Amino acid sequence: MNSFVMRTDASTSLNFLIYIQNIFLNQTRKTDKLKYPDFKLSPSLFKSDFENRFKTLWNEVCLTIDNDVSNGFLLGNFYYHELFNSNEENLQQFNKIRHSFLIWWDSLAGQFSIERSIDEQRDLLYKDLNILFDKYHFSPNQVISVYVIYDDYVFKTRLDSPYFIVASIKTFYIHYKDLIRAIEKMLI
Repeated sequence: MNSFVMRTDASTSLNFLIYIQNIFLNQTRKTDKLKYPDFKLSPSLFKSDFENRFKTLWNEVCLTIDNDVSNGFLLGNFYYHELFNSNEENLQQFNKIRHSFLIWWDSLAGQFSIERSIDEQRDLLYKDLNILFDKYHFSPNQVISVYVIYDDYVFKTRLDSPYFIVASIKTFYIHYKDLIRAIEKMLI
């Protein structure tokens, strides 16, 4: 059996991006099943190439977190300039989005609940990773970081590294076997 260190965290930066993603999806996609949160905002809020910009920003935040074990970018206007059309009204709307996120995030329903929601699954993941590592004679030489997000990241389809894992609460409970298979594919 391998001995390795695995840490879990609910990244503020990644969850803020999911918050923005969900607002964008609710604004632009016609569906009866809305995502949290649901804001009624100006249609001109988001840049026309939002999805590509979002993917780029997501990757930059992940690289920042992975390289310096910080929580990514602070929740400053950087997100605004990357994803939103620049004007005074949109800046005000962005500030409302950020303010709403921080109120939720700092409450028991936010970061604390997200982190606690996967306690049992985190232990199972550690056990299953140990089995996979033994199977493939893989000895982790660094900490395995697992970042929990409150909802699915809809623009991403695969994991990038067995050391840096981002998974939603839903993935931990409903698509757990898919998560293990994706990690296994990286080891083969």
